[in-house]
Amino acid sequence: MAAKARQLRNDSSMDSANLIPLSDIESIVRPIVQKAIDAAAEVLRTEFLKLLDDRITQLEQTVDTLTTEYMKVDIAALETKVQELDNKLSQLQLPVTNSSNSVEDLRKDNNETKLWANENEQYSRRLNIRIRGLVLPVENCDYRQEVINFFKTKLQTQNIGIHDIDAAHPIYSSGSATASRDGNARQNQPVILVRFYHKEHRDYVLKQWRKLKGTYMTISEDLTTLNVQTMNRAKNNTQYVSKTWSWNCKIYALLHSGKMVIVKPFQRIQEAEEIGRR
Repeated sequence: MAAKARQLRNDSSMDSANLIPLSDIESIVRPIVQKAIDAAAEVLRTEFLKLLDDRITQLEQTVDTLTTEYMKVDIAALETKVQELDNKLSQLQLPVTNSSNSVEDLRKDNNETKLWANENEQYSRRLNIRIRGLVLPVENCDYRQEVINFFKTKLQTQNIGIHDIDAAHPIYSSGSATASRDGNARQNQPVILVRFYHKEHRDYVLKQWRKLKGTYMTISEDLTTLNVQTMNRAKNNTQYVSKTWSWNCKIYALLHSGKMVIVKPFQRIQEAEEIGRR
């Protein structure tokens, strides 16, 4: 009996000697568990960022759509007011000595209303550019893809994809004038209107315009008719103006005197705001 007890104690001592210490188990298991936790956290983070990015994109598109629709309504109301003012001007038959002030006031109000409508319309075009001279392979093709091919081959721009373009389509016009960056108005030429999702992409593409020098192709901002007329008026004023261009939908001119000015509709060059010198 005593011998059997001694044998049990010896077996117990051997089992205890063969057990792995708890600290060793923790050192083995802890990195595995931590790795699994880190992997799960990274998956959750990636999914969360993706959902957040998608939500932000949806919100941006919604805001842009609402803004554009509001501008359309606002512009329509302003155009009606402009027409009413034009009608009042044409109906005035009073002698000049008695009505000159009234006519001048109405003309001033009319111009201010046109300026307001023009600014709203131009704002709605802030994400747009116009491409002139792009030959399309066939009608009703994938215009966005053709625009991307143009960016890559002619502008050497590789970081703008089809997912960055909201819409692209040709504009066929027989009488409307559009202006290139240098202020030259060209008529009756096919134009591709491109609308981006983000303004930084639009600006980046516009900055590559020099790569088209010497070709029949141009890229320009999508200016309103009134702003095109303003740019052409400044360009044709060769007595004072040396060069004209547009940026962020504003018209700039370099004068022979070296002054750089911002040219606005219904404003003489001599009254333009100076912004610097060359």
